[in-house]
Amino acid sequence: MQSSIAHNPEGCNISVKISLQSNNQLSIEIADDGVGLSAQELIKIQAKKHYIMGDNPLTQQHGMGLLIVRQIVELHGGKVMISSKPNNGFCTKVVFGIEVA
Repeated sequence: MQSSIAHNPEGCNISVKISLQSNNQLSIEIADDGVGLSAQELIKIQAKKHYIMGDNPLTQQHGMGLLIVRQIVELHGGKVMISSKPNNGFCTKVVFGIEVA
């Protein structure tokens, strides 16, 4: 959520959706309707463990938050999926397999 706020200075709507899917998977999705990313920026985020952009150290943007989320989720056997389109928002979805009693 902090990334949605930080990367959309003019504001955006943020939604959080938690659902139990029929295949015993718990899905947590955080999405916004903000500026989104270009296809190239999305590829960079998905391909690298982290990224840094910008020449000025005071204004650099980094993907360390996503790196930390990915590491924690994977340690617990889950998956992280990221999607985005320019001017059409950004979405991070985390999926865990669960046992249903």
